[in-house]
Amino acid sequence: KEDFKNFLKEQLQLELSEEKTLITNAQKSAKFLSYEIRVRHSNLTKRDKTGKLVRNYTGRIVLEVSSDTIRKHLIDTGAMKLIYHNGKEIWKPKAIYRLKNCDDLEILDYYNSMIRGFYNYYCIANNSSIINSYKYIMEYSMYKSIAKKQSSSVRKIKKKYSKDKDFVISYTDAKGQCKCRVFYNEG
Repeated sequence: KEDFKNFLKEQLQLELSEEKTLITNAQKSAKFLSYEIRVRHSNLTKRDKTGKLVRNYTGRIVLEVSSDTIRKHLIDTGAMKLIYHNGKEIWKPKAIYRLKNCDDLEILDYYNSMIRGFYNYYCIANNSSIINSYKYIMEYSMYKSIAKKQSSSVRKIKKKYSKDKDFVISYTDAKGQCKCRVFYNEG
């Protein structure tokens, strides 16, 4: 650690923070910028150019987003509550009450920006498919927020704003033209 600290100081003019620095075995995961960094261990095999079976994935560095990170973000935004049933944790979307005075378009834009930001930050994760649970909770939280605002149900809100399997809110811009905004779709 001391050699590394000296290298950073002398060669790169950087300081090493003692309380934030952890040197650990690569077998364990380490948290960095809310990613889990670890060395992959896998017994999966793949044929190389000569046709021999080789273990191809062992020893590779992987970045992952943990379900704890997703859970924390959803709870912090107020979009989810935790329910425990038979010792099992269940994630339930809930309305974000601070959005009740916003119009429907502002609510849609809020959720779109939150999802887009989360996707953009974690898109390099090797397990980025886990982010779909984040989108699902945010989507139903949006439905519940709009339903709460309109004193309606999620089913009625989805039916009201559904257009060709998309969730679409129509509005009139400053020039008087009718426009539409669609709920975030990564595809």
